[in-house]
Amino acid sequence: MENGMKGILNRNKINYVLAHLSMVVNISGLVEKNRLVFTENFRDDRKSFPAIYFPLSSSLPDLSGIKSIDSIPVLFPLSDREQFFSRINNSIIFNDDLIKSAFYLLSGYQEQYPAKRDAMGRYRYRDSIQHRLNIITRPLVNYYFEIIAEGIREFCRANSFAPEERHIFKPFGFVLSHDVDQIRQYTFNNLVHKTLQLTGLKKRPCSTATLSRQVSTALAGWLSTAADKDPYWNFDRLMAMEKDLGLSSVFYFLDKDLKHQDAYYRLTDKRIILLLRDIQNQGNETGLHGTVRSATQPDAMRELVKKYKKAIADEQPGIRQHRLLYQYPLTSAIHEDNGFLYDATLGFAEHEGFRNSFCYPFKLYNFEQDRPFKTWQIPLNIMDVTLFHYRRLSYPEALASIRDILAECKKFGGVFTILWHNSFFDEYLYPGISDFYQHMLEKIMEEDPEPHTGKEIIHKMENYSLFSYFNA
Repeated sequence: MENGMKGILNRNKINYVLAHLSMVVNISGLVEKNRLVFTENFRDDRKSFPAIYFPLSSSLPDLSGIKSIDSIPVLFPLSDREQFFSRINNSIIFNDDLIKSAFYLLSGYQEQYPAKRDAMGRYRYRDSIQHRLNIITRPLVNYYFEIIAEGIREFCRANSFAPEERHIFKPFGFVLSHDVDQIRQYTFNNLVHKTLQLTGLKKRPCSTATLSRQVSTALAGWLSTAADKDPYWNFDRLMAMEKDLGLSSVFYFLDKDLKHQDAYYRLTDKRIILLLRDIQNQGNETGLHGTVRSATQPDAMRELVKKYKKAIADEQPGIRQHRLLYQYPLTSAIHEDNGFLYDATLGFAEHEGFRNSFCYPFKLYNFEQDRPFKTWQIPLNIMDVTLFHYRRLSYPEALASIRDILAECKKFGGVFTILWHNSFFDEYLYPGISDFYQHMLEKIMEEDPEPHTGKEIIHKMENYSLFSYFNA
């Protein structure tokens, strides 16, 4: 079993962390002047000129050995000191290995060899370090980078350097997206399901009177031939409401494949092709919603990409896997092989927050080839199903959690993301859900974010050429 955390980080892995650190502060000048020193032994490797020293740990991850400074966990501690760095003359010496700590969280390492997966084959939140350390709602890597940036600032003040602070998003970026799992609520299957609930053959989610109205509505809807009368065919209404708020969004489209697991529509359906074009013409983005098989079967993904590109002109689309199915590193390799610009899957279904403890777009690490994967990751912070199905939050509780995570993204000038299914507006199951959705977006816009589609976010990141510089 390959262990990419054994021993000290090699230069490729250090450069990988530096590429992400450069999203916060421009360190290229310090690198070119050899002012960043990564060492196992500070005294032996001490330079004759001032420098910033980063100690390197050779330890494997050990939760029992984690320490905290100012409530910030350090995954690879190397000292008993209660401060992150010290100044000796005009040099800055970090006391613990923050570089390896950041690498562990960003790279995807913990998901390589899971002891168990959930019923859908997903890496489980309960097994993650984010759960065990209770840091899911804190982008810990951003905290590390801010600490390193502060050390860099102090070094620059002492040595007449001029650090270039970076603010890619002011005050923070915002990506709103929709997964299009279903386009019809009024189907025969839905009518049968509601009838069985009404007759008591299935568990009743609500009163007999409410179920009777649902059955009548489902019957009338099923008999109707007007697709635009169906509650799930709500794209014009969504786009109009979001446009009024100054927003554009991303719609990820699924395809028909496994029965009752993937879509009941096809990407090649004429009405879907017309819808894809309309969404793009209105200034929004379309992307691919990977089917169940596509997450782990390269042939299935290749066929899916062919269908999508035949339906709509989009040479380098973004993707989010259906049901957040992601098996690292297999899914990462499939995405890279198919040339996706970015993936927007990485969030835990069971809890909102930061799956890789970072609030910027990032890249996972290819341990087999010792390099970053080419596909960008846009972290998924909030999903409707997480809030109201997995977590069963009330509307005030959900809004409070959204505000807390947004505040973390805003603190670091990061990117805040929301996934809201076009089919998650069922007023029978969640009375007032449509009003909540609009109210939520209004509150977010009051924070004055920088709204972008997924592609716009990544193109903005690529303008900095961070990875090409540090991984040349």
